[in-house]
Amino acid sequence: MSRTKKRAGGTTNPVQKTITYKPNSGEFVIYDKASKKRETVESINIIVLDADRNSITGYSPEHDSPILCNTVVNTKKEKLTLGVIKNGKYVKVIEGFYQDIKEELEGSKYTSNVFCLLVEDGKTSIADLQLVGQARSQFTDWYRENEDEILDSVVSLTASAEVFNYVKKTGELEVIPKAKQKRWRTTWLKTLVTVLEELSDEQADEAVEADTSLQKYLTGESESSDSEDAAPTAPEDAEADEKEGLPF
Repeated sequence: MSRTKKRAGGTTNPVQKTITYKPNSGEFVIYDKASKKRETVESINIIVLDADRNSITGYSPEHDSPILCNTVVNTKKEKLTLGVIKNGKYVKVIEGFYQDIKEELEGSKYTSNVFCLLVEDGKTSIADLQLVGQARSQFTDWYRENEDEILDSVVSLTASAEVFNYVKKTGELEVIPKAKQKRWRTTWLKTLVTVLEELSDEQADEAVEADTSLQKYLTGESESSDSEDAAPTAPEDAEADEKEGLPF
């Protein structure tokens, strides 16, 4: 569900920043599209605009490039277009439904795109919070159960104090006691902790205005998904993030 009705027609991509979560360290990496700089922080404050969209993100070793992809609401009915950057230009690699192309590009990860207003020092910018693996599942379930309350709130996201081990066979998480955390394992992670604070009237108005701009772009995105501007922007050095991430 979005804050505003989806409107016809496309526009320039209004997303200014991309945010990724590193479950092993419990840190968020914010990539600024304009300055091309990255910042690592321990927590973020966001106002959710649209949390219904999905894509494929990651890093392609074959193409030595981050994977760029359009976002869709229904992966079974809407096609995904995957591309990479070659010689500074966007190049389409494959297009199709998720179930048909999910294994075609090494390094790709199914992703939930949480479009939001990132609140930093009293200022806001439209951002794309890209969540994969356990963080994606956790946020999606939480959002579905609390959607109305979340849309009326500023959401604070931090990493859990506890460290968990992901058990692949059962899909469950088990707490790792502090005494056993001497040597970190790749399947250990920190989950997301969420705190809600009520939106002010000014923030609510700003969110509606931002979402109106966002929906114009997202609605037109499907009509031009093979263009560079239609793909979410990923950090240029996303390869390092992928290698440090979870193997699922």
